[in-house]
Amino acid sequence: MSELVVLGNCATQTADCEATNFVVRIGDANILFDAGPGVVRQLYRAGFSASDIDLVVVTHCHADHSLGVPYLLFTAFVERSQGKTGPGTIPILALPEVYDGLMATFAFCYPPGRYPMFEVENWRCSGMEESHFELGDIEIRTAPVTHAVPTVAVRFDSCDSNIVLSSDTVYDKRLVYLARNVDVLVHEAFGPAMASDLGHKMGHGIADDAARAASDAGAGTLVLCHWMAAFKGKSDALIEEAKQTFDGVIKAPKELERLAF
Repeated sequence: MSELVVLGNCATQTADCEATNFVVRIGDANILFDAGPGVVRQLYRAGFSASDIDLVVVTHCHADHSLGVPYLLFTAFVERSQGKTGPGTIPILALPEVYDGLMATFAFCYPPGRYPMFEVENWRCSGMEESHFELGDIEIRTAPVTHAVPTVAVRFDSCDSNIVLSSDTVYDKRLVYLARNVDVLVHEAFGPAMASDLGHKMGHGIADDAARAASDAGAGTLVLCHWMAAFKGKSDALIEEAKQTFDGVIKAPKELERLAF
């Protein structure tokens, strides 16, 4: 059974909610999808350690999706110093410029050459076209999407399940193509229609964008995420708007909720 673990589901980190990061448990792997500033704490709260992660995906450079990576790597070093085991290489699937920036930050915070327990490598995805990777028996595909900065959506396929996570994007036909006939589409819903001007100006999709993408892709289930903190506790309004376009299952999970797929 595959599982989506919601480490956070808000567009921003506040006193009451965490930024949108997930663990995708598929095949035999634990894949961290984006790593905001609170990701280590959220991993621990969800029952994971940093050393449990087999692959880190960073979809773009914005802080709520990336700044947890240096501390995640340092935490993996601390855990292994205390006897925890984990993979010998930690792949980070990211655009090359995003990876380079994160590694420069890691080197600035923690001088290189002091952490011999594991290696870090860049699985370099493209900001112009689809990229393909394999992790054991899991097929991974990325596609560029439309946001304020170069960003990728990601699809994971195992022998018995599949899932696409959009990251931050407005409606994008490249995402629809990536998500064709997917079991679960996790798509940002920055807000309802009243937030469309602000959202689209910033490169963020609203509930209707998510519903259109799910409908056009033929997805089985739509999971709404990355809403503004103002809509925490008001996700029913987002679901109702999405229902006007998408007639499949729609979910708006809470922080630390687990969704089987």
